[in-house]
Order: sequence, then structure tokens, then C-alpha cells
Amino acid sequence: MLRVALSIKAGRLLPSAILRRLGTYSRKNRLYFAFRELGRAIRTAWRVAVASLTPARYAAHPALAATMPVMMVCQG
Repeated sequence: MLRVALSIKAGRLLPSAILRRLGTYSRKNRLYFAFRELGRAIRTAWRVAVASLTPARYAAHPALAATMPVMMVCQG
């Protein structure tokens, strides 16, 4: 994944080429699996962070209070 990011930054690889490759949902594509697992890890970390917020913190931050229903649905 780091190699892909560096290649895109250097201009040797177009982001559209990666998206085309990842859009096939191939079970043999290791890059697809790597990015899928990264997404799962980020989603889990986000859910843990949201679960640790207390209602007092929601009251202190109006933006968090506005997204609270969405966060509760995402927690499952």
C-alpha cells in the first residue's frame, strides 16, 4: 500500500488505474484485500473512539451532538 501511495505521489501511477483495479472485487487481488483490511481497521478504531465519548463531551461540542444519531446507528 505504501508503494502504491508513493507511486501515485511521484506521478508514475494514476489514481484511476488503482480504482479500476480495485473496482473489480477480484478475490485474487492482494492489493484489494490489503485496502479492505485497512478500511476495517480504521472503521474499528473510529467505533472505539465514538464509544468512548461521554454525553458531556457531546454537550460541549455542537458538531458532535449533531452527528450523534449517525454514530449510534454505525455502532450497530
